[in-house]
Amino acid sequence: MRVMITGATGFIGSHLLRALLNEGCDVVACARNVKAVKQVLPEADTLALDFAAPCSAEQLAEQLNGFDTIINTVGIIAETRTQTFDQLHRDFPECLFRACELAGVRRVIQISALGAGPAAVSKYHVSKNAADLLLKSLALESIIVKPSIVYGAGGKSTAFFRALAALPVHVLIDHGRQQLQLIHIDDLLVLLVKLTKVESLPWSEIEAVGPQPILFKDMLADYRNWLGFGQFCTVSIPWKIMLTAARFSGRLSVWLSADNLRMLQQDNIGDATQISALLGRAPVSFKTVLQNSPSTEAERWHARLYFLLPLLRVSVALVWIFSGLTSAFFFPVEESYGLLAR
Repeated sequence: MRVMITGATGFIGSHLLRALLNEGCDVVACARNVKAVKQVLPEADTLALDFAAPCSAEQLAEQLNGFDTIINTVGIIAETRTQTFDQLHRDFPECLFRACELAGVRRVIQISALGAGPAAVSKYHVSKNAADLLLKSLALESIIVKPSIVYGAGGKSTAFFRALAALPVHVLIDHGRQQLQLIHIDDLLVLLVKLTKVESLPWSEIEAVGPQPILFKDMLADYRNWLGFGQFCTVSIPWKIMLTAARFSGRLSVWLSADNLRMLQQDNIGDATQISALLGRAPVSFKTVLQNSPSTEAERWHARLYFLLPLLRVSVALVWIFSGLTSAFFFPVEESYGLLAR
């Protein structure tokens, strides 16, 4: 079985690449930076592709000849100057799906997102839904996998939520009553491997969620207990005030944009019946994962220092700028030459 993973350097894509290689599949890792793949897995076959660049379905179809399955994991959580939701979540997947049809690819697995549908309110979900709708309209054997928030080692959202939990004050929106149905990366990988290898796809769409919802405030509390940081206090900010602050303050981090706040405010829950049937068991609960994997010293330090990294970068830059200004304008030039001569 010949499989291509697009977005093979991302959180889901990189884990899935290893999982399929371990299953004996013939896998090609498609990424913008294939060197990053080769550094970790030198034996992996790669294909370089810029997902943000204009795409021709006819040209891409030539590179897809001979593949049985294409798994699209391309995605971003926040827009940048060079990468937008429409480019990566709508335009590239639409080109990819049409290329799959032209090349005669047997199966397409699209990693979408829970919340991508007719009622989507965020740009992230709207762009994902646009690609999903096109895929459903094409003559391809396909399944759309809609994960909730995926957590696990190496996940950016995991690192961010742990850092929030490490703070002595938990800042919550509307008392942190938002519902999340987190799924662990290992359960998602088992699901995707089964969908890749199964003879025929059981559904056209599946919600990849954990066994039951958890409140946002409880998730932070569980992470803090797992880190072993003890007591904390909470501050609740009304939704409208937080959204206004995000709009005017700009993006302090990729997780504090107005679009991501809208995603958080929309409950991220689904039905675990389908995934349980494919796994042959219920997905592992968030509390069980934490109980079975105690935090390490490195994980505790990473959570403590997470929000200091931007400050450290600015501080280093200011030190260099101040040193340059001092040398150029304030320190006596003759003494500088004397120092240089000695």
